[in-house]
Amino acid sequence: LAATEAAPQRVVRESLSERDAAAQPPPRRERAERSRPHTPEPGMERFRIEVGHNHQVKPGNIVGAIANEAELDSEFIGRIEIYDDFSLVDLPEGMPEPLLRHLQGVWVAGQRLRIRRADEASAASPDAADAASGAEQPRPDAGARRFQRPRPN
Repeated sequence: LAATEAAPQRVVRESLSERDAAAQPPPRRERAERSRPHTPEPGMERFRIEVGHNHQVKPGNIVGAIANEAELDSEFIGRIEIYDDFSLVDLPEGMPEPLLRHLQGVWVAGQRLRIRRADEASAASPDAADAASGAEQPRPDAGARRFQRPRPN
């Protein structure tokens, strides 16, 4: 090297673990518990559908299925609240019964929607009443088998 040339400076790099730590997204905040149940906007009605987080459903799946099958613009689909086993969807008031019957058989995320008005759901069972209010309670028989096979003698 000539006396006029300076020796190249060595670039100090971060260690791999420092880069990995910097690339990690910040931890997610816990959601605050809802202090009061959501009430639909005027002109909207709440419906319960039997598909939720356990079925890996996303809001777009629900909007797409309802918009396509009901021939309803997605802008007329209101708030969607997704719980573990079900979801609550706000739709325009006065949905015709034939359309609701059709939507009951529509499949989303491998599950039939089985859509019904949330107030009908609350009349059907105490669990459904909790769903209509936005509160989710575990079922006491959550781990129970639905049927027992007869045992051979």
